[in-house]
Amino acid sequence: MENIIFVTFSKMHTLKTIVERIYEHCGYPVPEFQSDEDGVKRLGLLLKKVEGSPLLLVLDDVWPSSESFVEKLQFQISDFKISGDFKGFISKI
Repeated sequence: MENIIFVTFSKMHTLKTIVERIYEHCGYPVPEFQSDEDGVKRLGLLLKKVEGSPLLLVLDDVWPSSESFVEKLQFQISDFKISGDFKGFISKI
């Protein structure tokens, strides 16, 4: 499906990688990020642009030490969901 983005998270994840994948998937040029916070802010702006088109972000191989990182990717935007293989913790997602 075109509205499903799969990202293998693993122990060597970066916010930049995930945000870049989402931008590419949505057909937008990938901006340069000054920080993780800037990446999260820009991701929120992108998701508002594509709001109304369902988008599912599937994170594979997410480890307990990454829980706070995954929480940064949660936005209160309709039709945007996160799902995945969460190793050893129950996500609130």
